[in-house]
Amino acid sequence: IYRLLYYYKQIDKIKTIMKNQTYILVDYYKYQHKFPAPSDSFEEAMEIEVEGDAVNYDVAAFWGYYLLLVKYFDYGELFGDIKNFLQIDLAKASKCVWFLRKNEELLFYEPYAMNLAGEGIEINVEKNFETFSAKVEFIVQQYENEIFSFDEYSFENLEVIICRYYGYIPRVKFKMQEE
Repeated sequence: IYRLLYYYKQIDKIKTIMKNQTYILVDYYKYQHKFPAPSDSFEEAMEIEVEGDAVNYDVAAFWGYYLLLVKYFDYGELFGDIKNFLQIDLAKASKCVWFLRKNEELLFYEPYAMNLAGEGIEINVEKNFETFSAKVEFIVQQYENEIFSFDEYSFENLEVIICRYYGYIPRVKFKMQEE
């Protein structure tokens, strides 16, 4: 949905969806002490339901990628709204993102690629949005030149298909247009 709205330059609608989704997930966690299953598998959803309040989140990839979106859309207001939740309620969970180098692209098409290749980077929640943005920008710059064949040959949707098939999280890669 985000990429479709971005394609049509509906940035305000993206921000509205981000805000609503964030508030729903934060409330769900605070009252139920669990997140929805990272993938859509029935087994994973049942595992979270069965464990109930004992669910511990060591890694929160969703929040890592969401923080990248917050930075890309320069959404400091939302950062301020979720900062305490991420620093207090999810203090023990690493907010991670996964980057893959161009020379590892062939492993992307294999099951368990996230275990075989790439680098997991933790996105830290900083005291203010400016410091947070600068650190995220530094991390992202390290991977800017990692252009995969499907990017180069304008078949970017292949990434979404592969990620959906294997249960990976697609990269957050929006280029903001200069106004």
